[in-house]
Amino acid sequence: MRRTFLGLLLVAASVSLGASPLASEPPRLDGTWGGDRIRLAASGGEVEIQIECLKARTEEPIALDARGAFVVHLRFQPIRGANLEGDELREPARVSGRVEGEVLRLEVGPAGIEGAGTYVLKRGQAAKLPNCRLRG
Repeated sequence: MRRTFLGLLLVAASVSLGASPLASEPPRLDGTWGGDRIRLAASGGEVEIQIECLKARTEEPIALDARGAFVVHLRFQPIRGANLEGDELREPARVSGRVEGEVLRLEVGPAGIEGAGTYVLKRGQAAKLPNCRLRG
């Protein structure tokens, strides 16, 4: 009986160890989120953020921590056809966010760069974006 108990204990331990890598994988930012002057789309490991007439993309998924928070550094570029000065290179932006149910709160900085600010997005909501071709 003692051998049977030890055998079952070893089997249970190996099954739980085999499942732990999947259980420890952090959740990812996913879905389409919209707000005033901003849109975020995360799908298939790729994330794209548009703020007014600027766009940034990461080809890596954004992992959320236990609080639903994340930080990424992105370089925003003007959308093709947008009439913006200095179309080539933008300063890197720090984008921090936190998912709270169906709401995503984003902080983009540092202060002074185009697109910096605080944004509130909702999952599945259409973004309110300007017509970039008319901007200027």
